[in-house]
Amino acid sequence: MATTESIISSAASLEERIVAKELGVIAGTQVKGASLDDVKAAIELGVQRTLLENMSLDKMKEAVKLTANRARLEASRNVTLANVRMIAETGVDYIPVGALTHSAKVLDLSLKFAEGGQR
Repeated sequence: MATTESIISSAASLEERIVAKELGVIAGTQVKGASLDDVKAAIELGVQRTLLENMSLDKMKEAVKLTANRARLEASRNVTLANVRMIAETGVDYIPVGALTHSAKVLDLSLKFAEGGQR
């Protein structure tokens, strides 16, 4: 059986995605939740980690209340250095910030030294 995220994404409900995961379609105990209903379903199914897909700050705060530390939550998508503090204040557990890697400023330094201290 091929391991592919598209199989999980095409499932009609969160419950179907969990069943697919349990059958070995994807590894781990992490699901994507696009709504508060998805978060509730994930809690009921015992999911350990839920990605909060494109949720507003208010919805993230509500998701944190719903989980009550029964699962870990990760903000997903639209995270920038400008809004990461506001997202952190919602109480989510993980916040990936792609800008730290793909938009980082570069400083090119050489540690090559010429013999005898000369160039």
